[in-house]
Amino acid sequence: MSLKEDNRHEFKLISPASKDPLIFMVTPENQIRVGSEIVEVIKIACTIFTELSAVLDRSQPLQTVDVSNFDELQKLIATFNKASKTIAKLWKGATKPMPGINEGGVFERIWYRVYSRAVKNPQALNTFSSETYGETSFHRMQTILEQLQPTKNDVLVDLGSGIGQLVIHAAAVTPMKRCVGIEIADLPNEYAKKVQEEFRLLMSWLGQKANAFDLEQGDFLDKKFRQLIVEEATILIINNVAFRPELDDRIQRELLMDLEDGIRIVTTKAYGKVGRSSIISERSMKNIASILDVEQLDSCEDSASWTSKPVPYYLHTVNSSRIEQFYEKLKSSKSPNASCSSRPWSSPSKESTLTKNSDPSDEAWMPPTPSKTRRKAKKKAKKQKCTSSSSSRELPTIETKFKFYRPLSPVKEATPVPQEPSEQPPPQEPSEPQQPPLQEPSEPQQEPKNRPSRSSRPSKNRPSRSSRPLVAH
Repeated sequence: MSLKEDNRHEFKLISPASKDPLIFMVTPENQIRVGSEIVEVIKIACTIFTELSAVLDRSQPLQTVDVSNFDELQKLIATFNKASKTIAKLWKGATKPMPGINEGGVFERIWYRVYSRAVKNPQALNTFSSETYGETSFHRMQTILEQLQPTKNDVLVDLGSGIGQLVIHAAAVTPMKRCVGIEIADLPNEYAKKVQEEFRLLMSWLGQKANAFDLEQGDFLDKKFRQLIVEEATILIINNVAFRPELDDRIQRELLMDLEDGIRIVTTKAYGKVGRSSIISERSMKNIASILDVEQLDSCEDSASWTSKPVPYYLHTVNSSRIEQFYEKLKSSKSPNASCSSRPWSSPSKESTLTKNSDPSDEAWMPPTPSKTRRKAKKKAKKQKCTSSSSSRELPTIETKFKFYRPLSPVKEATPVPQEPSEQPPPQEPSEPQQPPLQEPSEPQQEPKNRPSRSSRPSKNRPSRSSRPLVAH
């Protein structure tokens, strides 16, 4: 028998934990869908309260219920409510222990029921952008939490929490003190409010208590969240696979660089090399990879809603001891004990040792060692001595079209070669003046050893200045 048209019927499921009942409105259009939800809620209750399962199996097993048949659905609800009243009296004032995360898939059933009622259009969350790009799957979240093994002293903060499923998951199945999600986009926040409402309602009906959790709307880079992220959080979740480079850079500079040792960060894009410690130098001190130990978490199929391929997740642990070791090594290399001299050393004044770009308040500033100071003084004195000794024989600078240079050795002037006087040609009529043809420069010839001096040569045999050959210098 099905429900007649234009006929509405309200069903109430009594809580076996003496809480407010769940109300379902059944119409001819939604009878199958709402009937399936009622059966699913009863299955969850039977997983926690095993006494209900024994009663229902004797009267009407859940596997045989036809949700399209109104009479069968009504009979199932009546049987369940009668058994719930009896169990509620037995568990009045007590909390039923909830099975473990892998026992019967209790929370998985709870989550899917909450998700289906709160999120009406899941595809709207899969628009791949820096703000909205889908959700992490249930099995992926479960794998992450199992590997983290959080304790009651941990505080989890999800930067970009979406609809809050990871926050709710952690609050329900782990002993963490507090879980917080921060989301800036409007659509995920709208769904997050419905998810939070449905989750609290169902958990209360089942008599279960989740740990404290909050879903906040806003920018996690805002100053009002800084104390929560930097000082209180012990586990950070950052799904940064689609973050803009400038946003990812701000997260590293403004948040992660100020974290204390032991803080764990889970990301979808690694901030350093997996399994390898980054080389620390003065240049790489401001890189976040210098204080992080990185490892890849176990892979999981169907890990995200925006892709069918496995999405890698990385676990970073803040470890600033390598920075301290680098400073200690730098300090020991510059300490007075490292000097070969046994003369006592006193620290020079900062004014005499600070460089142009140094900062006296910077912890990395250290005065120079005496051995280094003496080496610099000796090097400077030697340089001044070489400069003064070479100033007397300094060669002139020759200016050319392209550059200035100094010759390696003095240029020796070439001596012209005397030539025999030739007969004068007959006079010619005056014509236009012509420039004498350029002769190819010949290599300068060296003077003979026993050649007479210029003053002893007869003046009549000396050629005129115009008849001398051109010699290249």
